Amino acid sequence: MTDAQAYGSLSIEEQTYKLPASIRPERYQLRLTPELNAFTFVGEETGDIEVLQPTTEIVLNAAELQIHSVAVVTRNGQAITGAVILDEINERATLTFPERLAPGPYEL
Repeated sequence: MTDAQAYGSLSIEEQTYKLPASIRPERYQLRLTPELNAFTFVGEETGDIEVLQPTTEIVLNAAELQIHSVAVVTRNGQAITGAVILDEINERATLTFPERLAPGPYEL
């Protein structure tokens, strides 16, 4: 199979770059504190997401990021702490959770 061959509705090359469709981002809120001398920043991001299919993972684009902690908050306020696996080569972060996230809204 070549990169140009179709697999489903997307080519293999397109599938490599697309994020899974099981999560839909709704809104992001970012707080960044730049360190101008070091050309870096520290920050915090909160996002409203919609889980479309049950999952224990959320995959994000994460170029040159260090993620120190992650959690999702359910509609009823329950926080579920997850772990982060960084893939620097593909510039992705996989957030894994100890329990399956049911379809519905979450704060990440």
